[in-house]
Amino acid sequence: MGLMYQSILQTRGWGALKEKYGQKPHWISDVLVLEVNLPLKKRFLYMPEIDQVQLHDMDKAKIDELAKKCDAIFVRVEIVNPTTARAGYLNESLRDFIKSKNEIQPKHRRVVDIRLPEERLLGQMKPKGRYNIRVSQKHNVEVKNFGPVAEHRATAINQEMQFWGRSYNKISTQKENAKDDAIAQFYALYKETIRREKITGRSIDYFYDLVDLLGADNKARVFIAYAEGVPLAGAIVTFCGGVASYLYGGSRRDQNNVMAPFGLHWAIMQEAKKRNCHTYDLLGIAPEDESNHKWAGLSRFKENFGGKAIEILGGYDKVYHPKWYKIFNYFKR
Repeated sequence: MGLMYQSILQTRGWGALKEKYGQKPHWISDVLVLEVNLPLKKRFLYMPEIDQVQLHDMDKAKIDELAKKCDAIFVRVEIVNPTTARAGYLNESLRDFIKSKNEIQPKHRRVVDIRLPEERLLGQMKPKGRYNIRVSQKHNVEVKNFGPVAEHRATAINQEMQFWGRSYNKISTQKENAKDDAIAQFYALYKETIRREKITGRSIDYFYDLVDLLGADNKARVFIAYAEGVPLAGAIVTFCGGVASYLYGGSRRDQNNVMAPFGLHWAIMQEAKKRNCHTYDLLGIAPEDESNHKWAGLSRFKENFGGKAIEILGGYDKVYHPKWYKIFNYFKR
């Protein structure tokens, strides 16, 4: 992450996706600014995952103008650079901003340098990671990756980014149990996982739209790991600016002995290498000093693939309505 980081969350496709789900996109100096609605007809502005260079180069007066026009409670800028790479000029860029009391995207992450030759990439993993990848290969785990459900739609989306996908007010035209539909297969794994972990999740239409919109220019793929034709683990991965990002995942608990999730992530890294990516971002992990964190188990799994834990600079807020900002933070505790 030494060079300027170009996040998938700062692309036209991401803006189109978020607009479909109620967040109006604005652009200032090539930076995506999302208008996020809150209860009581309140709103805030959000710049997801921007590089500190982008913040430095932005016309700050236009941020204030947009905030005034939208009557935003605050503007949040989310800086994706690691804390260890903080630039000296950032203090000036963040003048009038305060550190956010909560984060939207994961602040603690695990990233793997995948520029290494495959043998060295395997060598830097934990012994358990290497072993379980070999176990998945021994059990003939096959990993396939898929683009948009209908590839011909991707061409249309590429030509016209005003494509709206399916209406979230209507029942999806795709059936979740369609055996030849990669999104449906992924969603069955995802649903099982969120039920098991007792967390809330996204609708199936959100994943159709994500892969349709970002897959239109080959920036998103669905990966499914199969054993004897049965889908056991899946992931939705994006590719942007040399970084492959593991956005969503799911797996079944039965047939754990074939180690499908390990084969899945190894295949993702191999595909990312083919695309000349330099980093595989496994995203959220628990802070190192919080062994009881809700992501502690997930962190141990991701640690098997080596790499390093990083902490990004994260969110900073410029407040325009202090009273409402205090109320917002109260309910976000």
